[in-house]
Amino acid sequence: LVHRRVLTLSTKNCAVTPRYRRNDSVFNVTHLPQRVGSHTSSVQPEPTHSHRSVLPDFSQCVRWGATLQVSPWQVPHSSKVNKGGEDTYYVSSTVTSFGVFDGVGGWANRGVDPREYSLAISMQCEEAANKLHYTDPKEILKWAHNKVNEKAVLGSCTACLISVTSNKLQAINLGDSGFFVLRDGNIILRSVEQQHKFNFPYQLGFQSLDTPNEGDLYTTTLEDGDLIVVASDGVFDNVYLSELVALVTSLQSHPVQTISKAIADEAKYWGKKKEGNTPFSENARLNGFRFDGGKEDDITVIVARFRSD
Repeated sequence: LVHRRVLTLSTKNCAVTPRYRRNDSVFNVTHLPQRVGSHTSSVQPEPTHSHRSVLPDFSQCVRWGATLQVSPWQVPHSSKVNKGGEDTYYVSSTVTSFGVFDGVGGWANRGVDPREYSLAISMQCEEAANKLHYTDPKEILKWAHNKVNEKAVLGSCTACLISVTSNKLQAINLGDSGFFVLRDGNIILRSVEQQHKFNFPYQLGFQSLDTPNEGDLYTTTLEDGDLIVVASDGVFDNVYLSELVALVTSLQSHPVQTISKAIADEAKYWGKKKEGNTPFSENARLNGFRFDGGKEDDITVIVARFRSD
């Protein structure tokens, strides 16, 4: 049984102005472990292939519900653009629940497209919300997890889901994606990432011992104007939380699609940097690995603004 360990995002020695920091030390990559999945069988699965995904114009993807304005934004890894990356997301038809799923890249070494599992989970979560009218994010994820397991889909993914009913927010987070809720420039609620060990997140998937029961649950009461930010680790590995707060606060009066794009652009910028400090490089060094700069990855972010009746 793998011992659970939680790593938190460090905000030490970082300024709040985006893109002006991290020049105090330089390290080189030395045998950094690849983000790993949970497959333990010695039998190599047959390769699987996702359908190609042409990304939409995210500036036109804003969804409006009774109390939420929701804007997703994605930037795939430069080597994964043709299939739309390995992150997936959903927004329910009623715009009351949404989630982000990050396919674990280590499966690619076994001939499995990491997008397969994250796409299957996101589609089943959407079905649970739209057709079964589930509102509890844990119940949505449990139903989706069971359905995907019944089909024996190969792969694994992390998951972060949000549901808003009236002014009550409920969330579940499993793995190293995450969320935070911002009110007047202050965080009122945030998730903590779940890691078995460095670069080995909690994950749902084929032969994984992790289930939705291991996800952390969160709840809070929302007020008019609160902003909810959900993102994959492509954001949180590259941009410090304090910088995300400063960026979102500076844009809080702007449309939600402006905020989601700005976060994605910031994560992309730092993910391509070859030197300087990032949350990922700091965690790598804390775990005995020499790593400098950002970690290019798929980026998915959803920004939602709550409006009271």
